[in-house]
Amino acid sequence: MKLIAYKYRFHPNNEQAVMLSQTFGCVRVAYNSALAFSKAQYELGNKTNYNDWSKNLTQLKKNPDLLWLKDISSVPLQQALKHLNKGFQSFFKSGFGYPKFKSKHHYQSASYMSNGFKWDADKQSLLLAKMKQVYSSVIMLIFVDYLLSQAAPTLLLFLNREAS
Repeated sequence: MKLIAYKYRFHPNNEQAVMLSQTFGCVRVAYNSALAFSKAQYELGNKTNYNDWSKNLTQLKKNPDLLWLKDISSVPLQQALKHLNKGFQSFFKSGFGYPKFKSKHHYQSASYMSNGFKWDADKQSLLLAKMKQVYSSVIMLIFVDYLLSQAAPTLLLFLNREAS
C-alpha cells in the first residue's frame, strides 16, 4: 500500500480561528471524558471499549451544559475515540504508555475521515464538515496532513495546532 502525504500551512482569520479552537476543544473533551469514563469503569471492575465510549459521547451531547459539542462535526469526535482505542491497544500489547489526558496548553489535533471534509487541490481549498467557510491555503494557521492511499480510496485529514 502506497501512501501519498501533503502538508500545508494555513493562516486563519479570527472567525476561523474561533471555529478551529472549538473543534480542538471538543475533541479534547471527547477524548478526556472517554478516558475518565474508562478509568471510572475500571475501578468498578468493568472493562470498556470504543462502543461504550461512543454511547457515553452521545449522552454527553445530550447534557445541557455540553450542548456546544453539537456545534462541530461528529467525525473528529469519533476519531478521537478511535485514537484513544488505539492508545489502549498499544498499552495492553506493550505494557507501557497508558493513555494520558489531553491539555489545552499543549499540542492539539483533530482528525477527519473522508466523509468529514472536502479538499479541492486545484483551488487549494478545504471545506470541513459543519463549517460554513472554505479555507484556502492563504488564510489558515494549522498544519494539514492529507493522506491518500493508492490501494484503498481512504482519505484522512489531520489538523494540528502547536502549543501557544
